[in-house]
Amino acid sequence: MYVCPNCQLEFKNINEASRISIIYPGGGYFYTGHPFMGISDAFIELYLILIVFFTLVDILNGIEGAFESFVFFSIILVLEKIISIYHSSNFIKEYIPKEKEIEPLNKENL
Repeated sequence: MYVCPNCQLEFKNINEASRISIIYPGGGYFYTGHPFMGISDAFIELYLILIVFFTLVDILNGIEGAFESFVFFSIILVLEKIISIYHSSNFIKEYIPKEKEIEPLNKENL
């Protein structure tokens, strides 16, 4: 449940965290409010993406052993993405509000 039934405060959700984790390097960590982990994850993902890209170029240039490297680093990148999705999904369970401010209850609303 991503809306508080009492105050109607919306919380961040797992689907959005997973989508952002897949699309953006470190995105799931930034979405859940963990910028240090997001920066670290972004550097690692970008590095792996570059390695995968260059091994793909090596395959196209016919360099021997490039396909094995491509498969290896692609698997590492996918595993890293899975870990990122897993972490952000667990952070969502902390019920992180979409907006930081909660309007105080007025006596009129009671």
